Amino acid sequence: MRYPDFLDGLGKVPREEGTLHVFLEALQVVDGRRYVASVLLQAAFEPAGHALLFVRPEHGAPVRAAAPALIDGQVVRLRVPLTTPRPVDFVELTVDADPPEPLAQRVRPAWKLSAVHEAPKLFDLEPPNADVVVDERAPFGFGALVGTFLGRGGAAVFEGARGTRTGVGAGRVHAPTPLAPQRVELLEGLARPIEAPEVEELWRPGQPLPPGLR
Repeated sequence: MRYPDFLDGLGKVPREEGTLHVFLEALQVVDGRRYVASVLLQAAFEPAGHALLFVRPEHGAPVRAAAPALIDGQVVRLRVPLTTPRPVDFVELTVDADPPEPLAQRVRPAWKLSAVHEAPKLFDLEPPNADVVVDERAPFGFGALVGTFLGRGGAAVFEGARGTRTGVGAGRVHAPTPLAPQRVELLEGLARPIEAPEVEELWRPGQPLPPGLR
């Protein structure tokens, strides 16, 4: 892959939504009924498409925030301010993301995927299979994910402009299963107040990687 899986290297296993890897990191209180939710993002494909994030508190209406443009392997933290009618103990995150363009190239390993994709992993707790190969030369614009796990009943994913199909090792084809929203509980400690979504760059190629991540 072109870029290291920065989020997984931090122990924050992301979910793949469209062309992005997304991880709902934390919820912290500012004061009273004001909170800040933080979301980590990195590109799974280039070019990365557009995505809208909907942060829904336990009480109150969801807050919508646009995912920032991610270029050149950039990893960011998006902070989203929330105001609720009464105290909350958790927030949930859903994402409305563009699918990859037909000629988009995968730049990070696939993780547990959104409702329009299926995970090419053997088990939920496994990292992406090291033997997975993306064949960008597949006909009709589809890229076939294949690997040694197919012989063990794994799944192959076919992605492209016409949609996504998932084939199981036994030859069956099935529709992908929608996933529940990401959810995080309220953390101890106070957050710095913000009035609008803020983006913090965590890493880009050329900068040192965290210890243990190569």
